[in-house]
Amino acid sequence: MAGEAAPRLLWRRLWRTPVLIGWLLLIVPMCLPHYLSGRELPGRFRRFCYARVCRIAGIRVRVSGRPLDGPGVLFAANHVSYIDIVALGAALDAHFVAKSEVARWPLFGHLARLSGSLFIDRDRRQALTQSSRLATHLSRGRRLCLFPEGTSSDGRQVLSFKSALFHGLTGAGACIQPVTVAYRNDPDARYAWHGEMTLVPHLLDILGRRGVEVELMFHPPVEPKAFASRKILARHVEQQVRAGLDGNPETAQVA
Repeated sequence: MAGEAAPRLLWRRLWRTPVLIGWLLLIVPMCLPHYLSGRELPGRFRRFCYARVCRIAGIRVRVSGRPLDGPGVLFAANHVSYIDIVALGAALDAHFVAKSEVARWPLFGHLARLSGSLFIDRDRRQALTQSSRLATHLSRGRRLCLFPEGTSSDGRQVLSFKSALFHGLTGAGACIQPVTVAYRNDPDARYAWHGEMTLVPHLLDILGRRGVEVELMFHPPVEPKAFASRKILARHVEQQVRAGLDGNPETAQVA
């Protein structure tokens, strides 16, 4: 992809950008009645919206393993880019857990609210309060998708999972399913969004690219009550996700 001719990059950017903006603007009035009435958007509609964004941006989603069905599931995944949300959203009927700053982003913050995202404060002093909120939502049957690293990486590694948000999940009666997000044909990590990168230049760059395949690997689910502590639970989930990225998911063990 790095060696593509500049005219091709420019051409893709010129047609994809207005089509993507137009689609996002079209979604807002379609979602607004549900948002104003306090009703959740149907899962099938959310997945359709994410799938259309994938198609426009050239994102191909491949699923390995089987996503857990039923209520009260927490999907815990590594985080590479905002593209993770689009790919997972196209594959899952689940609501995303996002840091509170996302709610203030132009356009994307509004779309996150409309899609039913749960915003949490990443301040360590609020960890117990936020984990209780997660447990409450799960106990009510909501399906949530969490990025326990707390930030995004370059996609070549999995950062340490923050265990604080796993606190209190034992009593929620929920299952946790580890999910590995892997960008399989992106050797230069062009699609990763991390560090001090700014959103708009990065988005414009990837809209000019040929496309990327995002593999979502769903690992065997676990029950929080089977672990002696939240730290052991977080470490197990992290190791499952890391083993999937390394291409050897069956070797993941709790240290």
